[in-house]
Amino acid sequence: MVECVNFDITDWCNRACPDCCCDVPRIKEHWDVSMQGVVRAGEYMHGIRRVTLAGGEPTLHPDFEWIARNAKRLFGCESLEIATNGKMTEDKIEFLGLFDVIWVTRYGPPEFEESNAAYIAKIEKHIAEIEKYVSPPILKIDPNVVHHVPRSHRGSGSCERGAGITVALYKDHVYPCCMGWGIGTSESVQISPDWEAEVMALPRPCKDCFFS
Repeated sequence: MVECVNFDITDWCNRACPDCCCDVPRIKEHWDVSMQGVVRAGEYMHGIRRVTLAGGEPTLHPDFEWIARNAKRLFGCESLEIATNGKMTEDKIEFLGLFDVIWVTRYGPPEFEESNAAYIAKIEKHIAEIEKYVSPPILKIDPNVVHHVPRSHRGSGSCERGAGITVALYKDHVYPCCMGWGIGTSESVQISPDWEAEVMALPRPCKDCFFS
C-alpha cells in the first residue's frame, strides 16, 4: 500500500547540481503545477498518509504559500513534508513552519563541498529562523538525511522507497518510486481514481536508478 507521495510541484531550481536525481539542470522548458492540478491531486490521493512537496526546489513555485497552507487539508494527510535544498529567500522561511517534517538534501561538488560544514552552518541558521514560527515545536529537520550519489552509478537491487511505499507525482502522472520521473526508462500512469492499483502494476526502474 502506498503511504507517501513525492508531489513534485515545480521543476525550477536555484541550484545546478550535476548529479541531480531528476536531472533538473538539463530541463529546457520548465513547469509549475497549477492550482487546479493541486486540487485534482488532493481529490484523487485524499487520505494518503504522507505528502512531501518536492521539485526542483518547491519553494520556487509562484504559489508556494498557498500550496503550503492548503496541501494538508486537500490531501487529508497525517504528515505534510517538504524536500528542499535549503537555499531560499527570507520570505519563504516562515511558511516552512507549516510542515511536519523538513528534509534538506545535499549533493556533491561543485554545488556542495564534500566537507560541507559551511553549508550545514547556513542550514542551522535557517533552522533557528524556522523554529520561531513553529508552535508547538513538532518540526523535524535533518540537513544530512539525503546525500545524493552520482548519476553515473546504477544499482542492482531496490530500496525501501522503491518498494511501493512511495510514489512520485509530476505533471499529472504517477511514477512507481520516489523520483521515477528523473529516470528516462520509468513508466507512469495518468492520475485517476484507480491510480494506486495501476501504478503498483508497473515495473519499478531500479536497474536504472542511482539509489538502488
